[in-house]
Amino acid sequence: MDLTVKQLSIVLGISSHRIYRLLRQGKIPHKRVNAGKRSVIRFERDTLHRWLADAKGQIGRAKIPEDAVERLSRIDPQISPLDMERIVTEIRKIKREIEKIPKIRKE
Repeated sequence: MDLTVKQLSIVLGISSHRIYRLLRQGKIPHKRVNAGKRSVIRFERDTLHRWLADAKGQIGRAKIPEDAVERLSRIDPQISPLDMERIVTEIRKIKREIEKIPKIRKE
């Protein structure tokens, strides 16, 4: 299964904008697939595994989490990029709500 830009940004923990910037700089292996009148960018899992192993924790100035390869392996091919984005958005909302809860002090 190929990954989208959004999925890769989740795996690497960096923004989609930074992914596009790194693509323009030629730092991430990818392929363009024709989708009607336009082409879309896709990333092959096997190629990403090798690339992440060679990247040694950094791409340009972007730091890659140590567990990026593990995250890549855990992505379920049955989940669409849109569903994945919805799940991540929901998790972020929950985290923000949790941060609003006053912390209990231990005395």
